[in-house]
Amino acid sequence: MIVVNLEVVTLPRMSRGQRTLPSFNTVLLYQDLNFGHRAWDFYEKLNCKFARDFEFNHLMWSFSILSEPETFELAERSAAEAHLLVLSFAGTHLPRAIKDWIERWVRIAKHKPALVTLTDQRASGKAGTVTHAYLEKILGSHGIDFFPHGASASRVLHLE
Repeated sequence: MIVVNLEVVTLPRMSRGQRTLPSFNTVLLYQDLNFGHRAWDFYEKLNCKFARDFEFNHLMWSFSILSEPETFELAERSAAEAHLLVLSFAGTHLPRAIKDWIERWVRIAKHKPALVTLTDQRASGKAGTVTHAYLEKILGSHGIDFFPHGASASRVLHLE
């Protein structure tokens, strides 16, 4: 096991020409490599669409790494500054460690963030409905906007 000592720092606002752009912090949580690609594609499209309005920053965390105590808290602290959390997974089941992470994150979020889920279409069954209801409840009780979406990441914010 390799332990890395990391410090989370807020990046300064950047300038495009004469304007100073506000930062837009995004955290991508993903179930596995395929869902990581889906989250990254969404982030890239978001960045391209709004690059003139914001300086984008991102962090990516896999579900498996969040099950490690050392990274769980680091990811939580880094996400406190997030404006958007993208949760990319099958949609039928959230592991307990991810639920714990989300429940802690909603209490320390410094902005009024939003959460977008990118899930498979098959997540519309009973298990997907239960997961959707859980997220809607926990996020709604903290005033966090929730945008559930299945299949195509680009359609969430009409990025095509």
